[in-house]
Amino acid sequence: MSAATGAAASPEDLDGTTRTAIYKATYRDLPTFADLIFSQSFGPDDEPGDEFTRGSWVRRRLEHLQSGNKTCDIGPRNHLKSTGFYIHILWKIWRARFNGMDDAEWADGPARFEMHYFSYKQKSAGYHIGEGSDSIKNLIERNPYFAGLEDLKPTAETKGKWTWDGDHEITLSPHGMMSHVRGIHAGFVYVDDPFQDPENDLNPTKILKINNVFRAGVSSIPKTEDGEELHVTTTPQTEEDFTFDEELLADYEYMVQPAIEDHATESVIWPEWMDYDALMSRKREIGEKLFNQEFMCSPKSSEVAFFTDEDLGELIEPELVDWGEDRSLATDPMPDELRDWLDSPAVTGVVGGHDIGKRKHPAHCAIFAVLRRWLPNEDGDLVCEPGGHLVQLHQKWMDGWAYTRQVEYLRRAIDWFGVRRLAYDDTRGEFESLEEQGKLPHEMEPVSLSGTSKDSMAGALDVYASSGRLILVPDGRQKRQLAVVTNDLDAVETNEGHGEPFTSVGLAAWQAQREHWGSRVGSLEM
Repeated sequence: MSAATGAAASPEDLDGTTRTAIYKATYRDLPTFADLIFSQSFGPDDEPGDEFTRGSWVRRRLEHLQSGNKTCDIGPRNHLKSTGFYIHILWKIWRARFNGMDDAEWADGPARFEMHYFSYKQKSAGYHIGEGSDSIKNLIERNPYFAGLEDLKPTAETKGKWTWDGDHEITLSPHGMMSHVRGIHAGFVYVDDPFQDPENDLNPTKILKINNVFRAGVSSIPKTEDGEELHVTTTPQTEEDFTFDEELLADYEYMVQPAIEDHATESVIWPEWMDYDALMSRKREIGEKLFNQEFMCSPKSSEVAFFTDEDLGELIEPELVDWGEDRSLATDPMPDELRDWLDSPAVTGVVGGHDIGKRKHPAHCAIFAVLRRWLPNEDGDLVCEPGGHLVQLHQKWMDGWAYTRQVEYLRRAIDWFGVRRLAYDDTRGEFESLEEQGKLPHEMEPVSLSGTSKDSMAGALDVYASSGRLILVPDGRQKRQLAVVTNDLDAVETNEGHGEPFTSVGLAAWQAQREHWGSRVGSLEM
């Protein structure tokens, strides 16, 4: 974001007439304040990476914030959601300077007020206020136009308290959406990503609790009819969010804006910050489903399958051989055809995933060859990506197998296919005693699938699947059980299983994505 174009000089460098004109213009208009004053918190053009990025989206976002006392903005990640709030908060503090002056007859707002910043956790709200490098307190401290603002809590990183004249005070406090909110009275309330828990994927119970906290508590804090304000910004999580409650938000200025406006023309809302190619690169990194949620304002739906029948049809290769089917991995040698292919330069290694069976559910193992793929870099040269494609070599259902029998089969599969690493679901610790006894092959890696780790696994699976880099053997049961997992990663109970291949295939994808393949690719290490 260029701080030069349209930026105001430092206040001491301006003559009185120009200074007054800037003060009046930035007092009245939030986008003008951002352009002329807020931008001064960032470095000049000759310091790449520290500039203030402008663009039509910046004006649209800020005009929406200024359009009413109650606003709700559903927008893409990294597109001025939190920073829009920072600008608005600094603007309110900036306006308070003139509201407390007797000779500023053009100023008509409050000189003292409270502000409250809500995030899912109070710790996150505190980060926005003072702990982040571009937090509200740091932006104020860096800005020459706020040099006259006294920080009354200079050592309090997560709370703000300031005064322009020693008489009128302005406060900013952090809050969590799961905390007690009664007794708070404020002029301005900001709700930033109320459903975004950085450590866990929210369950429906917590979503409903946050909805109730907002309806019964947070939304009633500011007296918007008296000029106080309430602003909400979020990236959608599920269709049960209060941000999709039309009745609740009927009197809000409401805006939903995906990052990409038109794929055909590659039109995006903020090309100065993330152009179409940058967004497509991000989509390849995180997968289509997470990209649609975080950048295209498409919430997860608990009623929609993670994989549709059409999706699975594109992933399955009817002629692909399951090399472990109808073979004894203990006694039968590997066919020369397979051995030659696995030893060829096209293959970087073999990985696997395993969902441990329980009394009620079967176990499932999936083994994949990891292939290289070649991609052009910025100079047009082809660069090798070692973990480029996954081709399934084998899948195995284990109905009613004891843990020791499962481990023995996995040991034979690891030896027969030359598996480098096989990740298994260790959420409940079923193999823990066998591990303590030293009975697990060293290639087996435990993974606890809870919170963000489960999302990471699903994200890795989506990255490979949505980019056409996952090829499955034509096993009907595997296909049907992949289809029973929903977008919120729950699985429908059937007489064939409980979505076990989603875990085994997902863990293999996760393992392939994180495995270091340097020893197989020489100078092309990732």
